Amino acid sequence: MRELIRVLGESVEGVMSGFDRIVFQGLIRPLMYPEGAMGFFSRRRIPFKGARDWVLARTKELTVAVDEWSRRECGEGITYLPSSSIRKEEAARERQHRKQISVGPIGAWACVEAGGSYRLQASEGAPRLRHVDTRCKHLYIYLDHAEYGFMSIRVQTWLPYRIQVAMNGREWLTRQLEGGGIGFERWRNKIHQVEDIRIAQELLNEQLSTDWCSLLNSFLPIAFPTMHSTLGPDLSYTWSLWQSEWASDLLFRDQSELEKVMTAVVRHAFIGGHPERLLRYFGQPVKKNGEPRVDFGGSLSTRITRLDDGYRIRHWLGKNSVKAYNQLNVLRVESTINDPTSFRVHRRKQCAPKEAPKEILPLRKGVADTALRASVSQGINTRMADHLAAYQSSQPLHAVLAPVTRRKRHKGRSIRALEPTGKDLPVLAAIADPRHTVSGFSNKELRTLLARAHQYTAKTDNQRSAVTTRWIRLLRHHGVIRPLRAARRRYQLTPSGRRLVIALQAALSASTKQLAELAA
Repeated sequence: MRELIRVLGESVEGVMSGFDRIVFQGLIRPLMYPEGAMGFFSRRRIPFKGARDWVLARTKELTVAVDEWSRRECGEGITYLPSSSIRKEEAARERQHRKQISVGPIGAWACVEAGGSYRLQASEGAPRLRHVDTRCKHLYIYLDHAEYGFMSIRVQTWLPYRIQVAMNGREWLTRQLEGGGIGFERWRNKIHQVEDIRIAQELLNEQLSTDWCSLLNSFLPIAFPTMHSTLGPDLSYTWSLWQSEWASDLLFRDQSELEKVMTAVVRHAFIGGHPERLLRYFGQPVKKNGEPRVDFGGSLSTRITRLDDGYRIRHWLGKNSVKAYNQLNVLRVESTINDPTSFRVHRRKQCAPKEAPKEILPLRKGVADTALRASVSQGINTRMADHLAAYQSSQPLHAVLAPVTRRKRHKGRSIRALEPTGKDLPVLAAIADPRHTVSGFSNKELRTLLARAHQYTAKTDNQRSAVTTRWIRLLRHHGVIRPLRAARRRYQLTPSGRRLVIALQAALSASTKQLAELAA
């Protein structure tokens, strides 16, 4: 991020990084498994044949209780929606605007949607419960909280009573700025002007030290008012961070300067050496001979979208993504994590004592890893911003190529020079793909991208792996790539490597006439 700010110089007023949309999920662990649900009914002496009627009665009690709360706090009861495709947030915003609600409850809505529950299944000895995908009533409760801003709560009214709490870090920041008497201007979900950007960043940082379990449990009386009568005193919710969006906002002094930056970014995205990746999926598996399979199931993609007032470029890696887009004078770089287990972090094992040493382990969904998730997300944003910074470089091409086109020595051994426009062009084009900003690339992923390279012709998979290993070693010696922290055998571009591949792409995509005009 610092590299991009340095390149843009006085054009950028400052940067704010923090959570944007965060969705927490509450689960009652024993009820998430058929065995636990069976024990739940057995302890309450509810016969399995009467379980459906018992749950129906509890659903009715919950719905009535939330309806009474809505009538008391909002002046009208639950609004039933005939289709799950209706956007609940738009309905809540419309009611908030109509009733001019600045702070407080907005209302409750109900809709039949997909969910998970249990069904009685005949088996040897005694019936058993099995998990099934089903459809049941869900309640949506919207608030404009005095401390956290606009937010929502989603409750599954059927066993196992999942709860989702959706909050927004920028909404929260808005309340914090108002409480501190700090002037700001806001448009939708962007704070595009702020009196003291340093204090705003400190407030965003303070959000990470929140006692999330206490905060989320405080909403249970609203979301599940019949919780104790339904579940009893021995069960409680365990909270996880189901989805997170971490945004880094660069505030430009002049909107026209930002538009110039995005024009360059979009141009380079199209000439990035992989035009076929736009608007479709990548990462297809390969046959033993290195050729892509016909029935590939892609999980990597890049999308470029024209918005009303700017552009959005988004790179997906599995269920996680990073995107950059502009609105007004704000350039936002934002990472979305739906599957945290694909990232590795430095933490202690589950239930380990405080004195136990930390290890490199997968990132967890639990709220205990919220600060670690923020760190991982900021790393993704920084790598994406470094790519944007490379697009703005004014360094001559010969100065970029000179360090890598000379032989080097490493531990007494001679290391050959790179041939950027010759035999090393395929690997430089492959590692230039911006999707690698999410979590780097591995030897196997690089082999997939290079399946058609002539260096792989008539070679076995082991031989192709060895060729790729030598390429990776060569790129590391020349400072083009480096190992990704907290990840085994994954690599990412260095700042000088980014400048190299982007300058190479631009030069190879330009015509002789264009190059001559630039050199004049």
